[in-house]
This record gives sequence, C-alpha cells and structure tokens, in this order.
Amino acid sequence: MPLSKRQFLSLGCGAVCVGVAHASGYASSRVNVFEEDGVHFEWFHTATALRCRLVAPTLGWLAIGFNSKSTLFETRFLMAVTSQPAISSQERLALAPPGTNVGELGLSEVFTVEGGRSTGGKSELEISLPLVVRERPGLDLGPDASVYLMLAWSTHAEFDHHSAWRRHYQIKL
Repeated sequence: MPLSKRQFLSLGCGAVCVGVAHASGYASSRVNVFEEDGVHFEWFHTATALRCRLVAPTLGWLAIGFNSKSTLFETRFLMAVTSQPAISSQERLALAPPGTNVGELGLSEVFTVEGGRSTGGKSELEISLPLVVRERPGLDLGPDASVYLMLAWSTHAEFDHHSAWRRHYQIKL
C-alpha cells in the first residue's frame, strides 16, 4: 500500500514531525510542523524573525521556549493565556521554577505576541522572535540553527501553576 504524503514526509522528520508545508510571501517558504499528544506546533522564518504557532488542548496557559543547551535551566520562554478577553503574557527565564520575569533581570523582552484565541477547548498562540537573541541566553534562531525547544501547557490560567504537559525537543530551525 503506498504511503500518504503525510506518512512519506514524516519518515524524514523523526517521530514528532508531521510534514512541511509552503507559505507564500515570506522570506522562507518552508513551514515546519509537528504534532504530539494533541499539541500542534509550527514555525517558519521571515527576513527578520522566527514566527511560531502553538495549539494545545487547554484553556489554561501555553508556553514556548528556546535554549542553546539541552537543559531547562536558562530556557527563555513566553507564557500566555488566550482564553481571557485580552491575551495575557509574561516572558521568563528558567532560573528556578516557575521562571523569573525577564524585566526583573534587567533584560529586554524578545518575544512578540502576534495573536491568539481559544475555541472548542483549545488555545492557540502566535509569536515572533528576532533571528538572533543577544541577551541571556544568546540564541541563534535563524534558518538551519539547532536549538532546544520547550513546549508546555497548563489547565490553569494563572502563571504560577505547574504545567500539565511539557516536552523538550532538539530541533533544526
């Protein structure tokens, strides 16, 4: 029996990669997508930014983070709640649970919330980051860079609640 396009594309991407789609009008036409446990994550590059979209089965907070090392320590991440009338977010650095607000450390925010919504028991968050983060920790987020990605979600909207689901992946952007 022949493989579907999705099955064929997933063979070269590893266990969590679903496939590659194409987006027109961007500096990079490659949109990378993967799914695991009902969590959908995709990313692509523009001329100046890394754009990401996370969809998870929760009305609580969502988190997306990046690190140059294979550790939670010093992961730079954004937590956001999209199920309230206005999107609420905090950018943090993982120094100790639940992370320290970057403003308290004298760091500038690098994540930009581009959009988000909650419907049907799922939340969606769209963000962008510069291709190079110079502040702690320094990150190369350009095309083909190798980074450690953290994805997480909670059933609670308060940021001090622990995650119900959290995974770390080494990915090639």
